[in-house]
Amino acid sequence: MKIFASSKNWIEGEAVRQLEKTAELHGMVSAIGMPDIHPGRGNPVGAVFVSYGVIYPYLVGNDVGCGVGLFNTGLKRNKLKRDKWIKKLQSLETPWEGDRAKWLLNNGIEPSDMDYALGTIGGGNHFAE
Repeated sequence: MKIFASSKNWIEGEAVRQLEKTAELHGMVSAIGMPDIHPGRGNPVGAVFVSYGVIYPYLVGNDVGCGVGLFNTGLKRNKLKRDKWIKKLQSLETPWEGDRAKWLLNNGIEPSDMDYALGTIGGGNHFAE
């Protein structure tokens, strides 16, 4: 079990207890708490679990996609312009205004009843890095 967070992150004790308990499940190889870890319904939200030989669907919960993404790129730190990226990430809280059905069909994807959420990151504590 490991928690990736700095001393500046406030992490509830219940989330840590849930992470420890989940780490004890049969087949669990690794249980990792991310900086946004918080208590869930029996298991913490904002955690990564790796199991071998066993799949625990309930660990996904209803917050799938909520959390932190870490990506290694070839970008040089001195080439990254923060203000430019901030402008690109504006209005992520609202749906894309383009023709969703046309875009999906052009990309070989059948439209569905959930397309209204395409292009959003959700609400509440959902965020993008």
